[in-house]
Amino acid sequence: MNSMFQRYAAAVIGFGFVAVSLSLGVGSAVACLLSAGVCYAAVALAQRKRVDRFTVDFMEKSRGRADRGHRRADSRRAAGRGAYDYA
Repeated sequence: MNSMFQRYAAAVIGFGFVAVSLSLGVGSAVACLLSAGVCYAAVALAQRKRVDRFTVDFMEKSRGRADRGHRRADSRRAAGRGAYDYA
């Protein structure tokens, strides 16, 4: 996260905490802060799982392409032809 964005996010959270505590009381402000933290953690976990799944899928696809390339080269050598013998 960008440091400027972190400062803005901290300022917004601080402002929200003070606004809720002044209007509804400190207990309600703490409850809002805790619920916001739980929601933030849930979204961060979901995004991380999504990125991890994408990375695994990408690595499996790229590994499959590399394996196919090796198999083609091996079959050419087995046939007695080099990689550059094809016109």
